[in-house]
Amino acid sequence: MSIYLYLFTIKSDFFTKFAQRMKFSIITPCYNSGQFLKETMLSVLTQAGDFSIQYLLIDGGSTDQSMTIAANIQGKLQSGKLWCHCRHISLEVISEPDKGMYDAIAKGFEKASGEVVAYLNADDIYLPGALQSIQHVFALRQEINWVSARHLKIDEEGNTLMSFLPFNYRSDLLRAGLHGTVLPYVQQENVFWRSHLLREVNLETFRSYRLAGDFYLWFVLQPRTPCIF
Repeated sequence: MSIYLYLFTIKSDFFTKFAQRMKFSIITPCYNSGQFLKETMLSVLTQAGDFSIQYLLIDGGSTDQSMTIAANIQGKLQSGKLWCHCRHISLEVISEPDKGMYDAIAKGFEKASGEVVAYLNADDIYLPGALQSIQHVFALRQEINWVSARHLKIDEEGNTLMSFLPFNYRSDLLRAGLHGTVLPYVQQENVFWRSHLLREVNLETFRSYRLAGDFYLWFVLQPRTPCIF
């Protein structure tokens, strides 16, 4: 799965000033995810634009090749063999037993230091230009606090199977639990939010989930600020 926002670009002194200090914190939870992990990591680390990236790979103690892949990419980044196409990239890899995916993501949230936060599962990717498009939205629209973007479904060979814009996520329908049952899911790999919203999230509650922890996030965030798509 992958995302990309199609937006026009506006140049202004305000945009340039805000863009220069924008930092993304992207968290990827991982457990025995070696099949697609390389593509996922590179889709984040090769994003180009006038921003910084804090990339947090939180592994639950994988026994496959996941940590070998991560170490190889980390080494290439540190040696300069993997070029940085943005202002700055930091990659932190943590591998230790956890209580599940949402526990891993919560660890990432606790370490996140960027202005904009998202999490990307280890079998999803961002298309080129994704973060730059999100940067434009947040820089130009200060009233927007979280956004959802175009969703693509792709197969193992990278062929696009489906493409659609996000649904209009009404707060009452979301809190009633209709999205993901009778209405379309909120696709988490498409969602980005300003980091101050994490103060509204009880991370102990979030990490206790085994399934649908992302629904808890949207349940908490939606009443405070609508999701823009």
